[in-house]
Amino acid sequence: MPKMKKLAVTLLVLCCTMPFYAQLQKGAVLLSAEGNYQKSLNDNGPTTNHTQSKAKNLNLGVSLGLALRDNFVVGAGLDYYRSVEDRSSQVFMGETISAELMELTSSSLMPSVFAGYYAPIIDRLYLSTNLKLAYGNISSEYSTFMAFQSISWSSSSEFRTAENSNSSDLFVTTLYPELTYFITPKLGLSLGLGGIAYSIPDWETDSASFLVNFNPAYWSFGLKLAL
Repeated sequence: MPKMKKLAVTLLVLCCTMPFYAQLQKGAVLLSAEGNYQKSLNDNGPTTNHTQSKAKNLNLGVSLGLALRDNFVVGAGLDYYRSVEDRSSQVFMGETISAELMELTSSSLMPSVFAGYYAPIIDRLYLSTNLKLAYGNISSEYSTFMAFQSISWSSSSEFRTAENSNSSDLFVTTLYPELTYFITPKLGLSLGLGGIAYSIPDWETDSASFLVNFNPAYWSFGLKLAL
């Protein structure tokens, strides 16, 4: 019996110290998919001078990474973005009422490369810091309908419509944190916590923008599969 007890204790110690969840050892391959869907509504002004914007934004991404060393992953991915925005306005200007309805649609498909370091917090839970470089094309198109109505004695109306589209190349550098929890040695859940982005359209640095966004409304949820 004493030998059996010693063996049981030895096995227990080994079970407690063995890295059952060492998914990110050197040579590990990590397949990831994440996304975010967000709706927003902005209302401004009273009824007589009123503007409204309704937007729907979809972000999807897939990537394949390789651990060059323990907890350090590099790889490539593909990101898809689509936004649909409906704008409306009604404005009183003297004896004229103007109203406008616009639909604006934007989309992009951007290949990317990335590198990330996964710092273990507790068993199965990691906080990673990632740097991603993405380049692609973003296209936009809009259609608008405008109406003008005079409220004077000589009442008259005027209507206009317009459509247009454009596209531009876009380079984006993003630094973002992410939490990953491995449910099993092969399957994990991820939560993107926003990030810091620097973007350059058509390689024109004068039009470059810098964005810091950690708003939970823009956090992304995903799955990770260790192959």
